[in-house]
Amino acid sequence: MSPSSPTSFPLSVTFHSDWGVTTGTGVAGGVDSVVEKDERGLPIVRATVLAGVVREQSLLAAQALDDGDPGGSWRAFASALFGSDLAPRLVVFSDARLIDPPADPADLIHEVVSLSIDERTGTAREDFLRFFERAGACRLRGEVTLSDVDKDGRPLTWSDEQRDAAELLLALAGLLVRAIGSNRAVGDGVCDVLIHADHEPGDARAVKDWCRTQLGRWKGRGAPQPPTADATTAAAPV
Repeated sequence: MSPSSPTSFPLSVTFHSDWGVTTGTGVAGGVDSVVEKDERGLPIVRATVLAGVVREQSLLAAQALDDGDPGGSWRAFASALFGSDLAPRLVVFSDARLIDPPADPADLIHEVVSLSIDERTGTAREDFLRFFERAGACRLRGEVTLSDVDKDGRPLTWSDEQRDAAELLLALAGLLVRAIGSNRAVGDGVCDVLIHADHEPGDARAVKDWCRTQLGRWKGRGAPQPPTADATTAAAPV
């Protein structure tokens, strides 16, 4: 592979509304639900969450690239990238962490209240008052990396074509993500997820323009086969 073909792509998440990936737990005597935070006390989007939302949208993007053919080459490529019960995925996500965090994490995280109104009385229903944390609009950054070894530790080599196909599929999938986290039904978590080798965080136009150019290049072409290790190559020593 040429030096101009990296196997890691910057990922940015720009939230335009309150958001939070909750831990499912609260604080005794305090809020009922808290957002997940890193070691700095700042809100974070874990790699597993990012992989889940991008994987879901990658299958939709692949379906479009295959013109709806469920057995198409792009669907097979997406499935190989994100793996299955029998095969590990070929892409690795990092956590997305806050860019330019405030000096005090409390400046970004706030509490909101949720209650349920009794339609009959017009008053708050008993035992339906909840306090939970939300983070404000902000921008986070992470990375997506193409695996360099297979499940047996044998080296994988990505051709330029395989790398370019992976970047296109990941970029399209990111553009299809509309929200992340809890309370999406009420408008929380609205965001832009951008995955592209050369984009500046939040520059959705640049990523969309790049995708348009690449779609023209790939028009009428199927996805390549995913990389596989040479069966004769010895596994890396432990």
